[in-house]
Amino acid sequence: MICSKMLEMATLTKQCSIPWKSEVGKDMYIVNRGRLHVVGDNGKTVLATLKPGSYFGEISILNMGASGNRRTASVRSVGYSDLFRLSKQDLWDVLKEYPAARVKLEAIAVKRLEKTKKSPLESGMLCLIFKVFTMVI
Repeated sequence: MICSKMLEMATLTKQCSIPWKSEVGKDMYIVNRGRLHVVGDNGKTVLATLKPGSYFGEISILNMGASGNRRTASVRSVGYSDLFRLSKQDLWDVLKEYPAARVKLEAIAVKRLEKTKKSPLESGMLCLIFKVFTMVI
């Protein structure tokens, strides 16, 4: 059974970065409140803006990127932001119970990877996993 104990709350202050590109991914994050920027290698170019309901970090957990389980980008908080943190193990536990969610999450990850190769990406997608949790909690 899925429970709210799987999600940990994290608060980021202005300009705080999480996670760092190339680090091994151990968690994914769901934006609960605030706004964050996915930034390019120079730390200044904004590739995407994340708002409540957006999520990030799933690509490294799913081992979808060219660098395996390494982060594909860095994310910086614009102001104060509240995030839910979901560990790699907890995500995999959820995806075992909801295989359709895994298929959708992987499809979205593939699209994100393709878009980042071509042009900057703007994300306002609702978090599929967040929907699963809110339905079950």
